[in-house]
Amino acid sequence: MKASLSVEFESFLALALGEGAPDSPQVAPQGELFGPEPRSPGAQGCDLGFDPGGAVRELRAISPRLLDLVVKTWMSEEGLVDELRLVIQETRSRGSCFLEDYSNRAVRSLSSARARVDREIDRFTGLARFSPRRDGLYAAIIESDHNILSALMPRFALRFGATPYAIVDMGRLLAAERRAGRTSLREGEEVLSLLPGGGADEARDLWRRYFGIIGNPGRASPLLRRRLMPERYWKYLSEMGGGAEPGP
Repeated sequence: MKASLSVEFESFLALALGEGAPDSPQVAPQGELFGPEPRSPGAQGCDLGFDPGGAVRELRAISPRLLDLVVKTWMSEEGLVDELRLVIQETRSRGSCFLEDYSNRAVRSLSSARARVDREIDRFTGLARFSPRRDGLYAAIIESDHNILSALMPRFALRFGATPYAIVDMGRLLAAERRAGRTSLREGEEVLSLLPGGGADEARDLWRRYFGIIGNPGRASPLLRRRLMPERYWKYLSEMGGGAEPGP
């Protein structure tokens, strides 16, 4: 996966590598979220001699698994910077085999955080409900435990093809929009412009009819449903009626 080199990620990366954090806003309000292009000279940030792109290349050269661990730790929003710094240092000196040393507390903590993030990415790959808007954009609303937006967006690129789509994280007031092969980030009140608009009610009704048709009342299992679809996610699930559990 390609990680977002937003200001927030740059700050986290600098802390994890012991470089100090750039003194800048938490999230870059605009710009390419996944693209390989370097940041423009006028992009937000602070020149402290820290090269985030070079840091990412270094971590990938040490071990792609180490880079994935760094990105997933950032997405987890659980802190763990001290643990990550230790694991990076040890992996540099001992090699990628250290990432499998689960007797080490830091490795266990980071691996558990990564597993939680991966599990939620997989869940929302199946739970994101897109509604068409009159302007041709398909939009989905989520409210995730972790900051998974940058990992979730590529999961739908093949499905939508040239069709523009967006995912709005209402819990963080962050949104990503993909048009013409480019993915851009929005934040704050700007995300409200990407919410499902006209046509959302019709799409919701279609979702409910679909799940009503494929459902088998004889095999209904509320306990299994809650395990696979935790109740905290129901708010934006069309088939759950906005939080009310549907009948069989």
